[in-house]
Amino acid sequence: MKKNLIITIILIILGTTVYYLFLKRTPYNIASNIAGFKVSTSLPVEQFQDNWSNNPGGDGESFILFSLQESEKEKLVNDCKINNYKPLPIKDILPDNFIYRYVKKENQSGFYKLYKDKKDERNYQITVLNLHDNKLIVYNVIY
Repeated sequence: MKKNLIITIILIILGTTVYYLFLKRTPYNIASNIAGFKVSTSLPVEQFQDNWSNNPGGDGESFILFSLQESEKEKLVNDCKINNYKPLPIKDILPDNFIYRYVKKENQSGFYKLYKDKKDERNYQITVLNLHDNKLIVYNVIY
């Protein structure tokens, strides 16, 4: 009996450790997956929303707004260039105007990457490096 209790406690501790180290959705791992490059944990998170419904379609959205540190700008610009980001302003047609709350349409200082779902163009991901306002913006929406 005592042996089973010890094994159970060890499994619970191990499971909790694996969850928090590898599986938990954090602003940094979500942003890194969408952006296509490692987003440094030294960037302060100004806003983080990760709202998903429990239905099988997985409707929802993730929005992350980071403040840029001066020391990180050059690395982020290089990451954007390596990953074929386009220069601002955003020339693609977006399904909604959400991102324009955080990036002015005439802003020409920075880079962006947009992915639209081919089956439903309302579903999209966009990452914007806004050098004018010193922000990194990551947005993902699925309807």
